[in-house]
Amino acid sequence: IEIEARVMDDVSVNEVELLVQPEGKSYWYLIPMKRVSGDHKDGVYKATITYDMLIGDSIKYRIRARDYAGEASITPDYVIEVSFGIVPDEYMQGFESNTVGWIFDGSWEWGEAVEGFDPVPYEGKGLAGTVLGGNYLASSDDWLITPPIDLRDNTLEGATLRFHHWYNTYHDYDYGTILVTNDFGENWVQVGLQYYGDSQGWKEVVINLEEYIGSSNPVFVAFRFVSNTYSQSTGWYIDNVRLVGLDTEAPLAP
Repeated sequence: IEIEARVMDDVSVNEVELLVQPEGKSYWYLIPMKRVSGDHKDGVYKATITYDMLIGDSIKYRIRARDYAGEASITPDYVIEVSFGIVPDEYMQGFESNTVGWIFDGSWEWGEAVEGFDPVPYEGKGLAGTVLGGNYLASSDDWLITPPIDLRDNTLEGATLRFHHWYNTYHDYDYGTILVTNDFGENWVQVGLQYYGDSQGWKEVVINLEEYIGSSNPVFVAFRFVSNTYSQSTGWYIDNVRLVGLDTEAPLAP
């Protein structure tokens, strides 16, 4: 969760910090806030509450700023309600609107397809892709990451992430992979193939998440795209993402 604050002082703002308290804890995390615009008298500062701090159903934060003389001002406490994650059979994403929880890193973006360049979306008008309306960038290592997935329920009969993708890359020098983690990205496990070349239209991919059922941590699925330093092409596109419990639907023929 990204926190942003505008901080002002007549002489100089010397330091701005974000204090975060997880639910049920007596301690506070202390996170330096970085000035992203403005100057030392009037600036906008940002910091991020990371996933490992999101414990319980809510989180509390406050902002502390110190001036040139070292005197501190502290905001009131703010409370954010926390949802552990999306659950099977209750989540679909077609990138038409409201992509809350998704992380778009590097060239990944979402929106309406650009006619004449991007593929026609699998459904609707929106999709996610590595640069909409243009070729992907050289020397990319770009990640599209799902919202946290809640698989704590040990009684789940299954857990599957299904999606459709379309790709056109420069041979096997540029490729996409699917990775999964349940330790907040400390370790990513590749599942499935590397995707490169020409997909010849939209294809469906099914990712089995059954081994993560019962995970006390949220599960994340990442779409990682890597490119070399030359010869770019159209890119990799994702649409019609569904999180399914007991999956009785056979995937379409490749």
